[in-house]
Amino acid sequence: MISASTTSRSQVIRIGPAEARFEGWCERCLDDPTPQSLGLRWLRVDGELPLEVDAGLTSCRRGHRIAVRRLGRLTDAA
Repeated sequence: MISASTTSRSQVIRIGPAEARFEGWCERCLDDPTPQSLGLRWLRVDGELPLEVDAGLTSCRRGHRIAVRRLGRLTDAA
């Protein structure tokens, strides 16, 4: 399951523990009063987060930063 959320202008795309590919929408672009003038390709974000990585960053085509976080990963307490 993939979800996106915004909090204080920060955006996060969450992906499952066994997923590498992600896709979503840039919420800041969607908040634009005339997002349809941008075209859907400008609003869509997709990419890949290697399975051995728990978090990363990406950007939409307009440069808005979006965090990518992996859910449900067990961590060792050491």
